[in-house]
Amino acid sequence: MSRAPDFILALDTEASGQNSCDHFLVEIGMSLVHRESEKVVTTFSSFVAQPAGTGWEPRCVREFWNQLPGDAFARAKEELERAPPAQTVRDNLLMWVRKNVSDPSNTIVATDTPGFDVCWLNHLLRDRSHLYLFTDEQGEPMFTPYLDTSSWYLGLNEVLDPNSSSYEAAEEVVSGLTGSTGSLDIYRALHTHRASDDATSIGLKLAHVMNALISD
Repeated sequence: MSRAPDFILALDTEASGQNSCDHFLVEIGMSLVHRESEKVVTTFSSFVAQPAGTGWEPRCVREFWNQLPGDAFARAKEELERAPPAQTVRDNLLMWVRKNVSDPSNTIVATDTPGFDVCWLNHLLRDRSHLYLFTDEQGEPMFTPYLDTSSWYLGLNEVLDPNSSSYEAAEEVVSGLTGSTGSLDIYRALHTHRASDDATSIGLKLAHVMNALISD
């Protein structure tokens, strides 16, 4: 990435497990953030109807869903009963991207767990991939790389403090770059484990750190 993008398209997903053959995408959220102003332009959020033959991974329910505030697991299952099918969510998502992302070359997709989120996004897109979020007039993909924010913050930490490589230390570096030790608490508060909220948290935090690096 030779220059900071003007826009960040942050992604987050929630799923019933790790294996797309046995489990399913529960919810997908995206947030379009204007990097310089650190403002949310618009968000996309949708639960996805549970496909036949899929289930919930017990470990995922035990270690993730049951750890969320309130009865998140029961609420998610209620949402799934009235959620649109994957094909409808896919079409709505692509329509939302086409409507709102006017400058793909100046927009970067960002997520803190690409091995999970990007894989579930690609699973939703099926015969396409995340590269096809942006297409030219002929429908050909316009490649926009995604940014793995967790690895990026770790990389920043190693550059600024070669003697430390933990994620906790990286968060301290990020906090220092933003000039406020409480800045990370703001983004943690936004991180509610609803996909669109978490995407917004990812996008705003990344914009804040990028702006701190530019002004440093």
